[in-house]
This record gives sequence, structure tokens and C-alpha cells, in this order.
Amino acid sequence: MNSKAIGVFDTGAGGLATVRELQRLMPGESIVYLADTARAPYGAHSRELITENAMRGLGFLQQQDVKLLVSACGTVSAVLPEQSVKKLSVPLVSTLLPCAQEACAMSASGVIGVIGATAAVRSSAFGKAIRNIRTDARVVGRACPLLLALAENGVTSADDPLVRLTIQRYLEPMLAEGIDTLILASAHYSVLFAAISEVFDYRVTLIDATAVTARYVQSYLLQNDMQNDGGVKPPVWYVTDLPQDFTDLSKLYYKCEITQNVKLVAL
Repeated sequence: MNSKAIGVFDTGAGGLATVRELQRLMPGESIVYLADTARAPYGAHSRELITENAMRGLGFLQQQDVKLLVSACGTVSAVLPEQSVKKLSVPLVSTLLPCAQEACAMSASGVIGVIGATAAVRSSAFGKAIRNIRTDARVVGRACPLLLALAENGVTSADDPLVRLTIQRYLEPMLAEGIDTLILASAHYSVLFAAISEVFDYRVTLIDATAVTARYVQSYLLQNDMQNDGGVKPPVWYVTDLPQDFTDLSKLYYKCEITQNVKLVAL
């Protein structure tokens, strides 16, 4: 048993959707969250810069005396090298393996789509993780930066023509390639889950990175006897810039407004 908090890292407010799932599954766990809003978005940066920024953020969370690190950011999960992960003194759970395992289990045809930020898709890391589990899989990746813009602006309904057209433009070519399962590799896309399902007419199984990562964390804590055996502390929310924007976006991703314990930190 372990009463320390779980440290969750993301580039912005999107990872709050992962926190919401973690708290739904494990209300007895404490959370420390870091949003590197000063350097977001990571998705258009080089591998080297993403790694440098991510390690700085993860290192900060380690200093908060957490028992487990969670990368809610699909880009960091895809790009962070194994040798960098080994330098961490606290275990790290990323979205990569949970998403790959779920997609392989759910796909009947083995043709699996992945959508995310440019750097995440360009790395091919999700494809490699999938093929490590299922050698017959064919992976179709697509960077979808406009979906992030829609999500961040709260434009998420399939009834909105802009949402429908954007989803169709990005994803219909993937459907034409035969995908039967689609990984939403960015936490930000979780708020577009219903719209994507509707536009696809429910023909494709969607894998929401926030939900599968939270379930993986729950399993990890149980398997390693790391559940909280003490009291639950109020969540602490660290941001590196624009705390008011973080609070505003919390209503979208966390489903309630975060106003307490929001702290501005310089990394």
C-alpha cells in the first residue's frame, strides 16, 4: 500500500479528462497535476525538444513525492525515449501500451487507425506498440491538428457543420482504408468521442486514451500493491502559464470548474 499521490502530466488541460477517469475509478487516490501550458502544444516540436520539456515536467512531479507518474499526453507517450524513461526514479505509465493493448483486443480485422498530434503520428510509436502485440496488424496514422483546435474552443457537437466536415475530411480516408478500430491518441479528443462516433455512424470502435489509461493505472496499482491506504488529499493543479485559461478549459475536460489549488510554477 502507498498513500502518496499519483502525478499526472500533460501539456495543457486535456489531461484533466484522464484525471476525471482516474478519480471515477479510484476515488481514494490523491492527484498532483502538471500542465505545461507555457510550452504547449508539444505536437509540432522536434523529438529532442519534446523530450527535454517532458523530462523537465516529469522531474518536477517527481519532486512532489508522487508514487506513480502518468503521461496523459499522447505526444509525450509516443516520443519519449526509453533511455529517458529509465532515468526517472518513479514508475511511468503512458498512453501507449494501454491504447495498443485495447485496440488489438477490439479489432476484428487488424486494421487499426491512430489519430493524434503531428509528432505522435510521425514517430510511428503507436504502430510499433500495436505490431509488437499483434504482428498481423496494419496501422493507419493521421495527424489531426484541427480537431485539437475544435476541442480547445469547445466546438464538439456532431450537429455543428464545422465539426462534421473536419471529422469527415480527416477520417473518411482512414475508413476507406478499412480500419475497424480507431485510437484517439490525444486526451483532447476525448470531448469529440461522441461526435466522431456519430459521424462514423458507429461503424468503428473508438479507443479513448483517457479511459483505457485510467483503467491501466488502476490495474497497475492493484498488481503492485500501491493503492492508497491513507486519507485522500485535495488535488493540486500546477500550470506553467495562463492559469485562468486552465480554469476555463477545466469545465470542458474535467466537467466542472477548477478554482482551488491552481498554482503557477516556473520550470
